[in-house]
Order: sequence, then structure tokens, then C-alpha cells
Amino acid sequence: INAEYGGEKRAMPGLTHSEHNPDDRRESEPLRQLMRDDTSNGSGTTSSPRTFVVHTALIATQIIFGGGAVVGKLGVSTFNPVLFALIREGCAGPILCGIAWYRDRVLPAWRDLPLFLLAGSCLFSNQLGFIVGEKLSSAVIGSAWQPTQPIFSTTIAICLGYETASILKFLGILTALVGAAFMVTTDPHQFGKFKVDSGSSAFAGNLLFFFNCLGTALYVICAKKLLARGYPSTTVTGYSYILASVQMATVAVCINTQAAAVHFVCPLKDCSKCDVCSYGHCQDDIQDCGGGMKCSCSPWGVPSNAVLPLLYWIAFNSVVAYLLMTWATQYAPPSAVLGYTALQPLTSSVLVLIITSFTSHYDLTKPGYNMLGAIVIVIGLYMLICSVIKEETRAKHESGHDVVQVIDNDEEDKLINKEVNVHNYLESIE
Repeated sequence: INAEYGGEKRAMPGLTHSEHNPDDRRESEPLRQLMRDDTSNGSGTTSSPRTFVVHTALIATQIIFGGGAVVGKLGVSTFNPVLFALIREGCAGPILCGIAWYRDRVLPAWRDLPLFLLAGSCLFSNQLGFIVGEKLSSAVIGSAWQPTQPIFSTTIAICLGYETASILKFLGILTALVGAAFMVTTDPHQFGKFKVDSGSSAFAGNLLFFFNCLGTALYVICAKKLLARGYPSTTVTGYSYILASVQMATVAVCINTQAAAVHFVCPLKDCSKCDVCSYGHCQDDIQDCGGGMKCSCSPWGVPSNAVLPLLYWIAFNSVVAYLLMTWATQYAPPSAVLGYTALQPLTSSVLVLIITSFTSHYDLTKPGYNMLGAIVIVIGLYMLICSVIKEETRAKHESGHDVVQVIDNDEEDKLINKEVNVHNYLESIE
């Protein structure tokens, strides 16, 4: 076993390459584990991955989310969205916890449980807001809201003192907010016409998308703090998700036992979205939600055509996407983690255009004039990211020499500690 110290490679005393027998291999296994433990960081990895790999994971995450917006809309067209969210989290939560326990064997400390609970609450708000909002609004509008997530995260980070404020950041946040307001209030079919109806399902859907994006931004900040405390990314994802599942189960029982609440999340469709019409509503989708009220889905029924979308959301939107996003969070700043959210409306719009060009059977709305607001959001997001990059470049330039010196000293200390641990181990086995 060779140790590199002071730019010179030298063999450790007492260990040679010529003495190979089963006992030596058995005795050296704890030593190899010792070396791995000494060179690993708090998250259990030996070195940081390449920047290309981190950003590829972030891009894949947002493409999965963008596709999930359309797939989810197909699934909740005749499905109670709250029940959809409950089944999704009820299946994904144990899977993620099982992966975390298999890989890490780490349990949250008591002092960190409030932060895990907050992270789970953020996931709960994120997922319930998106799925129910998508039922009440459209998949494309839901995806168009997602680029506001880095705006939320940066604003919160500035308020908490994690990031510094600047004119470019302020202009980026303001521009993105103007784009979001335009997207929400503009009629998709008539350019220049503003339409705001606080009692409509579309307005309620946009309000839920607001909480969806806010929850995602807060989750990234909470996950960043948990990762900084030494928890592996799979542990953070798994236990946060299982806590979100418990909250989702509580809310689902409360909503599905109230006829008025079920009627709100499953409103009747108008005749423009179906073939058979009766009294201004789609006749083939009318369900009894209790209390003499009618709605478009059963409180506890699972339609057969929703099974495949549900499986997609469990496997990809929940397990794969959140594992990738939380893993990348430990190597990238929050602005970069959420910076690729602009890919979601692009992915959703392309999928909607492809599906609606072949069939009009599904409850999908083509992008309209209100999607111009998404362009303004992307411009604001670009200004925000440029501001973050400038700050990081300036900080590296100003403290570059000091950083190099600190790194050199830190590596030297690690190598010295490694030698001491190896010598202690050799003395113990002798």
C-alpha cells in the first residue's frame, strides 16, 4: 500500500507486495476500509464528480419532470388527483427509504428530525400543489410555472443571508415575476386580453402551482443543509419522502371524506372537452362524490387508464428524479440545481403538440398566447444565473491564492492522519 505525501510516493513500512496469502488479504481488508473512510467526505464519496456529470443529472431531472407533467395530466383526467398523489407517495416513499437503508444504513439524529420534517412538508406541498393544480389547469401551464423555482430559492437565500443581493439579481427576479403574472392573467386564445376570475378552476390551479414551486425551492434549501450535516443524498431523499407520504395520507383522508372537497379537486368538465354532453357538462364523466354532489372522478376509484401514468410518476418522477436532484444538490448551488427548470415547459409543449396532432381524446390544452410569459420568465432566470456566476467568479479571483493554500494544508493534514492511522493499525495487528 502506497501513500502519497509531500509529492513523494513511498511504501508504508510493514506492508510489501511480495507477501500475498489469504491471511494477509483478510487482515488488509479492515485497512482498506480504514483508508476509504479517511479519504471520504461527509456524504460518503471519495471525490467530487465531473461538472458535466452533475449538470447532466440536473438536465435529466427536468426532462423527466416535463414529461411527467403531460403523463400526469393523462392520468388525472378521470382520476382523483389527491388519490393519485397518495398512491404515488405511498409507493415511492418506502422504495426510497429502502434504497437509503440498503446503501447508507443511517438513521436521522433526533436533533435533525425537525429539518427532515420541514423537508418532507416541502415535498408534500410541491407534489400536492402540482398534481391538483394540473387537474384544475393544464400540463403546459404547470410546466411553465417551474422556471420560477430558482427565483424563489434565490429570494429566500437572500432573505436568510445565504446569498448577497445585487441589482442584476433584483432585475432578474422582477422580470420573472412579471412573466409569471402575464402567463397567469392572459387569455390563451386572445392576445392582449387579460382574464382573472378568482372563482375559476384555472385560477385555483395557478395558485396551487405557486405553492408547488415554492415547496420545491424550500426543499432544495433544506436538503442542502442536511447534506452539509453529513447525511448521504439517498438518506435525505428517502426519509424526507416518507415523511411527505404520511402528510399526504392525512390530507387525502380529510379531502376524500368531504363531498365539497372532492367536487373542488374533481370539477365537472364542460362540453368542449367531451363527445356526450348533458346540461353543459360531460355526461360520460359524471360521478357521485356524495352529499348529492356530482364530480368528474370517484373519491377512491382508480381508473384502469391511469395505471401506466401512475407507474411513470412512481418510477421516474419520484424515485429517479429526486435521487438525481438530491445527489446533484451536494455538488451544485441551489440556483444551478433549479436553473434548468426552463426545460420543463419546452418538454411539455413538445409532447402536447405531438399528442394533440394525432388525437383529441385526451384532456390536453395546446399552448396559447399566455406562454409568452414563459419566455419572460426564462429571461429573468438567465439574468439571475449570470449574477450568480459573476459572484462566484469574483469570489474565486479574490481568494484564489488563499483557497489554494488552504487546500494544500488540508491535504497535507489528511495524509499525515492517514499515515498515523495506518501505523496504529499495523501495531494493533502485530
